[in-house]
Order: sequence, then C-alpha cells, then structure tokens
Amino acid sequence: MNNSSPTESLISTPVLKERTRETVNIILLAWIAVVESFYIVIILAVILNFFPPQSHADLFRCFNIMLYPNRQLLLYQIFIIGGVIIQVTGWFLLKNQLKDKELSESLSRFLIVDFTCLLILFFVIFKMFVYEFPSLTKYLFYLTLGMSCLLKIFWWKINSWIPKIEEWLRSPPSMGILTRFSDVFLPIFIFVIIFIPDRQGVVAQIFSQDRFHHFDTFAMSPAWAFFKNNILYMDTDSQYGFGMPVLISILSRIVGGISYENILLVLIGLAIIYMILCYFFLKRWLKNIVLAVTGVLLILKFQMFNNSSAEPIIWRFPSTSIIRCLLDIPFFILILNHLERFSRKYLFWAGLWSGLAIFYLTDTGMYLTITYYVYLILLLVLSDLRKIYLNKSTWWLNVGYFTLPILTILSLWGIFVGRHIFQSVFWNNLIDMPRMFMTGYGALPISLFAQEKKFLNFFIAVLMLLGYLFTIIFVGTLCYRKKIGYSNLLVLVIGIYGLGIFHYYVARSSPNSVPVVCIPFVFVICYWINIMCRYGPVFIRNRILPFLCAISVFSLGTTHAFIKYPNILNLTRASFSEAKQTMIKESIPSKDIDLIVRWTKMQEKVCLISSNETAILMKADRRPFLYYFPFLFPRTFKMLDFGGTTLFTSNRLNKILADFEQEKPKYVFIEHKLLGKLPIIYYYRYSVLTALVKYLQQHYDYMEKGEYLMVLKRKS
Repeated sequence: MNNSSPTESLISTPVLKERTRETVNIILLAWIAVVESFYIVIILAVILNFFPPQSHADLFRCFNIMLYPNRQLLLYQIFIIGGVIIQVTGWFLLKNQLKDKELSESLSRFLIVDFTCLLILFFVIFKMFVYEFPSLTKYLFYLTLGMSCLLKIFWWKINSWIPKIEEWLRSPPSMGILTRFSDVFLPIFIFVIIFIPDRQGVVAQIFSQDRFHHFDTFAMSPAWAFFKNNILYMDTDSQYGFGMPVLISILSRIVGGISYENILLVLIGLAIIYMILCYFFLKRWLKNIVLAVTGVLLILKFQMFNNSSAEPIIWRFPSTSIIRCLLDIPFFILILNHLERFSRKYLFWAGLWSGLAIFYLTDTGMYLTITYYVYLILLLVLSDLRKIYLNKSTWWLNVGYFTLPILTILSLWGIFVGRHIFQSVFWNNLIDMPRMFMTGYGALPISLFAQEKKFLNFFIAVLMLLGYLFTIIFVGTLCYRKKIGYSNLLVLVIGIYGLGIFHYYVARSSPNSVPVVCIPFVFVICYWINIMCRYGPVFIRNRILPFLCAISVFSLGTTHAFIKYPNILNLTRASFSEAKQTMIKESIPSKDIDLIVRWTKMQEKVCLISSNETAILMKADRRPFLYYFPFLFPRTFKMLDFGGTTLFTSNRLNKILADFEQEKPKYVFIEHKLLGKLPIIYYYRYSVLTALVKYLQQHYDYMEKGEYLMVLKRKS
C-alpha cells in the first residue's frame, strides 16, 4: 500500500517517465517557441535599426567614450517574453491534438525547415560582421529572412507538399531524372566556379604578392627548363617531381605556348577535370547521387576555397592545390573495379598507375604506391581472396604485381633521362629535396595553430587522423571476420592513402596544410554518411542528405575565398587593374632582355643570377644554366634588397661552383646591385652571396650594363 501523499508522488515521479506522443509534441513546441523568439528579435532589430537610439545621459565630455546607446536589454527581454508567450499560445491552440502522430510529423518538419533558415540567418549575420561584403551579405540576409516569413505564412500548404515531394524524390523515375540532371549540371557548375576568364589579372596579382616565387618553384621553372630541352634532375632541379612539370609543359604548348597565363589555364583545366572525376567516382562508389554532390561541394569548400590557403586565390600556392593529388581518383576507380569484378586487369593497371604516380609527383606518388602494396597484402591476408590470388599456377603474376610499380617508374625515368639513370648524380639529385625534407627542412611546429589563432583547421586535422585510423581498424577487422562484404575494402584503401599524405601536415603543421590532405577524408566521411543513411532510423535516412547538401551549398556560397575567387561569376567584380599596373612597372625592362639576346645564342644555356629569372629567360627565349632554378628568392629590382638563394646547404653551393668550373659559362648575367651595392648586412648574413660574388670577381670581367642587369665575361 502506497502511503505517500499526492505531492510526494509528484515530486518523486520522473519528469519523463516514458516518452509519450504528448511529451514529444510539447518538446517540439518548446523548440519552435525558442526559434520563433529569435526571429522576433531579429525582425525587431531590423526595424529598430532605422530609428537609432538616443541618449539623454548628462555626462561630462571626457566620459562620452564610455557611452553606447543601444536596445540590447530590450531585445533580450523581448526574447524571453516572446518565447514564453509562443509556447503558451501553441499549447493552448493545439492542446486537443497533442497526442496525434500527424501533429508530431508536421511540427518536426516545420522545426527542421525553420531552424535551418535560422542557422542560415545567423551565418549571414556572422559574415556581415567579419567580412567586407556588406551589399552581398545584406542581400542574402533579407532574402533568407523573407523566405522564412513566407514559409510561416504558407506553411499550411507547404506542409502538405513535403510528403508528396519526398515520395516523388524516392521514386525510380525521379531518381533517374535527378541523376541525369546532376550529370549535366554539376560539371557545368564546377567549370563555372573554377574557370578564370581574366587569367592575366590573376597572374598579375600573383606577381604583386610574391613575384611568382611559389608558382615558379612548383611548375613554371621546371616546365620551362623541360621545354628548352634541359633534362630534369640533371640540368635542372624539380622540387616536387618529374612528371608534373613535364605534363604541364606539354599541355601548355597545346593550348598556345609556354606562358604564365597558359600554365595557369592548364592548372585550372586539370582541377576542373579532377573535380568532375570526384563526382562520378563518388556516384559510382556510393550509388547515391545526393551524397556524391555533397562530397564534391565539401571538397570545393575545404580544398579549392579554403580560407586558410587561398589568400584568396589558391593558384598563388599551386603546391597546395588539387594538382598535387591529380592521379589518386583514377587509382581509386581501378581498385573499385577490381573489388566489384575481381578482374586481374584492374590490378595490373593499378600497379602501373601507382608507378606513374611516383613519376608524376614524388611524395603523393610514394604514398599511393604504398597504398597499392597494402592492398596487395590484404588480398593475400584475407582467406577468400587468398584462394584467388595465391596459388601455384599464378605465383609469377603475384611477383609481377609487386614489381610493376618499380618497373614502371624506372622505365619512365629511363625514357626521359636516358643513360643518366645509371649515374649516381641523377639519384643524388633525385633524393636531394626528400632528404632535406626528412631532416626537418621546411618543417613547422604543431603548435603553430595556436600562434596563428586558426583553431578550426587544427581540430579538423585531428579529426582526420582519428577518422582515418578508426576506419582502417574497424573496417579491416570486420572484413577479416567476414562480417561485411569485401567491397568495403575501398574505404580502407582510401584511409591508408589518407594517412600517407597526412605526413605532409605532420611535418608542416600549419593550418594552410589542411587543404593538401583533406580530400581522402571527405571520401571517408561520405562513406560513413552513406552507411548511416542505409542502416539508420527512417526519419534520419529521409532527411539527413538533403539537409547536408543544402548546408554544403550555403557554406560554399558564403565562403570568403569562394566569393573573392575571380571565376565566371566574379561576384566581387575584381578587375586586378592595380596588380596589372604593378606588374608592368616592376617587370624586367626590354633593355635587359635585349642584353641577354645580343650576348647569347638561341640554344645556349644562360647563367642568370637575378630575381624573376624564369620570366626573364622566357622573354629572352633562353635555356637556364643554373641547376637550382629558380636560383634567388625574388625581390623588386628597384630596392636594395636580397631575399636569399635556393642554395640551402654547402653541398648545393659546392655543386654550383663545380658546375661553373666544369662548364665554364662564357657569360654571366647578374643584377648589378648584387655585386657590392647591397647593404653590408646582407653579405654577412648570406655567406652564399659572399662566396658567389667573390668567385665572379675572380673569374669574370665586366662587359656591359643594362638597366638592372650587367653581363660578365669569363677571363681567358
């Protein structure tokens, strides 16, 4: 017998003893009341903004700096009172329907739509305060606010449409229409937002920011050297790899010749192709068109238009662009085909492609090749697959699969360097930059994110690492235990590749390095979202993907780097007129170009020690002599300034001096300010500069002077 009083029973009874339909509806009403209260405050703030508050405080003038008339307290109070009134009103009007399932569905749909609009409003307000696009953000603000008001007015009609629209979208005919539309629209969308019509303006902006330093190092200098018949890693260094500058050089000639504008056009074209391949790969792999579109939007957001690395155009730092990982999507497609059909030809092509990847770009190629070898090991470890690939009759094929990448890369190097592949100098030059990188050159501390106050990218990087490792361990264990199909091995392969390229972030722990390593992580995220949509609750399955896709569209469209990117839309109407004028004023005069042309022959190697030596030699149409090309960190010609050389080690300095002694270039063209006219501090700080000047003074005589360059002739 229960002797407790009604009051004691009420106090001791849990508030939510069971989740009844009425309780759910009250919770939904409460959240709707909070959301609507925010809307009331926002609308009132917009209205009151036209009537600035007046202050009647009787303060001395010296205290006026502390006076800030505002209505913040009033809005705060209205927010509280409004939420309570809306909740009470909603409960009073709907008290007879609180146990209805239909009301739950209607309230949940309204809450999702209304809350999404509110999130967009908050995001736009954030952009208004942080970035300098008042007209664009105000337009988005009023558009979103107007749409949210129209949704409330016509909700009685929209609510009846949503189930019909959801049912139609899930029907096979609509999926076919949506697929065909996406297959056409998304490539066009990718082209429109990545292609740059005013490439001359972008080139001028890159010049005005860093004098082409990063652009030259990554692509332009080795591409020009290859075009002029220099052998990479014998005549000219290539910091990132062999095949990439070769490919860019060939393609730029196809589109009109070697120039900064054409090289930029090639990079843009390759990025467009890569993004389109990403879409079709995701669609084929996940068999979900909405998720494929969402994945592409996320890659565009975090890779192409990442605010940390774009600044605001990513092509200033092409080494952080998609060009770095250009060959990974075809590799994933080959592995996907192999897992679906288990045809040996796909395994053969995957091995061939991984060898080609090393030739294209050394570090990402190595990680892709390691991924290939791990995949081969998985085929031998998993018992069902071992029966197919490990037997006495096909042992020679297994050996062939393991040696294929090595044979491919050796063959490609042999084709392009010939007999030099058997010389130790080629191999020493080839591993020079990786060896420096492994010793810590160019490394950045992992604490840099705290110094730069860019916490988001750091936590994204940590999430990447955890996501890769968890996926590999979890999926690998399930495949080994035969709990899931072997088709899931592809996400494990992608995770291994992701951990490989994550080395770049670990070594260079800058927020700017996140875009370089983020693409495999987007694929992994899409895989887990796809799993959740397949096996999660029906309510989540039907709504999560459209919601994520909409958020991805909005997030991309409001990204600072996306808005400032000078694509076909050119939202900021950038003309680059100032950058173009700067480039014209500070480019090398024709008098110095003529100096090189008159003193050298067409196919002669030209020893040039100057800022912007790549652009100068391109205008003069001459081959570079110096192995480390570009040789100087560029500075403006008009100032007595010096940025250093790419001779980072004594071995590099000794190599250059040995090249001078061995080949004895007849003429040397050098900025005359370098020969003793710089402030004395530069000669103390840069011992390489002092050594070069001393060598030139001992072995060369002055011949003629241009505006910024002078020509020296070797003493007989």
